[in-house]
Amino acid sequence: MIHAIVQPADLDLEIEKIFSLYCKGALSATGSQKLVHEVSGQPINMALIRNTAERIARRRVSVEGQEGINAFLKKMPPSWQKTKNKE
Repeated sequence: MIHAIVQPADLDLEIEKIFSLYCKGALSATGSQKLVHEVSGQPINMALIRNTAERIARRRVSVEGQEGINAFLKKMPPSWQKTKNKE
């Protein structure tokens, strides 16, 4: 989802900014995006809450999830940001 209004002359710069932010995300970030998409507009009930909590918990305990949490706590970028910023 992109929401921006820019002058035609500024379009390339805006696209570069958006892509650079997108590239800083974890490789499995699409799974989180998928979760948001799947639960949006659903009626809130215990099954939805349990399923969502389980999916989030699995992400947090994954290798990538742990790295992201540790990087956040140490105020350092995770490895996937370091790798993508070098490109």
